[in-house]
Order: sequence, then structure tokens, then C-alpha cells
Amino acid sequence: MNENWLENLEEALEKQLNQFLQNNPSQELLLKHQQHQDHYNALQLQKKQLVDEAKLRRRQLLELAATIQEWRARTQRAKKASANSLAIRAERHLASLMKQGRQIWSELDHLGNRFHAIQQEILVLSEESRKYNSS
Repeated sequence: MNENWLENLEEALEKQLNQFLQNNPSQELLLKHQQHQDHYNALQLQKKQLVDEAKLRRRQLLELAATIQEWRARTQRAKKASANSLAIRAERHLASLMKQGRQIWSELDHLGNRFHAIQQEILVLSEESRKYNSS
């Protein structure tokens, strides 16, 4: 019952909006422009969030690179000392760190692809906006 009431209300409001926009074409143009602007702003926000996320991933990668260097040195020291079980554990840990690094690289690549897609969409919206403003 409640869903039906809500659907009826939504339908009535939609009809009123459509009637209003038919009677006021300039308002429809303003509404479309506002929707366009809202979409543009949302894309800009997504782009900023992607940049922030990429910065975080780069920082993680740099920290991980330093940790990997430390574990490589530990592995070499263990091998030189003929501590084979220690060297094997260090190599396993090193492999785990390398896997983690590949994962972060993959995430950075994905972020880059999303960034470029959003950037392209922003360019298209900007071009549409120029056309709108010139007419």
C-alpha cells in the first residue's frame, strides 16, 4: 500500500514538472543546464578523489619499495650466514611483498584508466557547455 502511494505521488509530481516545463521552455533549458553543471561538478570531484587515491597508492608503493630493499638485504645476509631456513622464510616474505607491489601497480593502472575516462568525459561536457553558451 505504501509503495503504491509513493509511486502515485512520484508520478503526479513528474507530471506536474513536465507540464510546468512545457509551459516554461526557458525553465527547461535552465534545468538542463543545471543538470549539466551538476554532472560536470560530480566528475571534477571524482577526478580529485582519483588523484588523491593515486597519491596514496604511490606513497604506499614507495614505502613498500623501501621495505623490499630491506628484506632483500636480510635475505642476502641469511644466505651468507648459511641460515637456510631463515633465508627461505625471508625469500617467502620477499615474494609476498613483491606480490603486494604488483597489486598496488595494478590498482594504480586502474586508477589511471578511470582518470583518463573521466577526463575525456569532462572534455566532452566542456565542449557541450561551450556550444550551449554560444547559442
